Amino acid sequence: MGMFDSFYLTAKCPYCGEKKVREFQTKLFLNLLNVWKEEKRFICEGIKIKEGIIEDVCTRCYSQKCGKTQKLGDLDCFKSGKLFYCDVKIQNYKVVGAINIKKK
Repeated sequence: MGMFDSFYLTAKCPYCGEKKVREFQTKLFLNLLNVWKEEKRFICEGIKIKEGIIEDVCTRCYSQKCGKTQKLGDLDCFKSGKLFYCDVKIQNYKVVGAINIKKK
């Protein structure tokens, strides 16, 4: 099992249009379960990003329209959801938000 760093960003699903705060994951950094939220400072050991874009972080949408329930016998086990991606904008060392939302 891998460890992921996460961004919590407001994003609109490109499949169903539901807009909400979602957990986007990436393995681009230290993979130590770091969490960054919108408007919070981006702090990551050994990495300084004053202005920039972090590309292709991913999440899944589990809305009624996107979340397909998987069955195991008579039981509803889990929802698979639809995968999508975004880029994260960093400005003045802070997480600004999700941009370039895409199905990929």
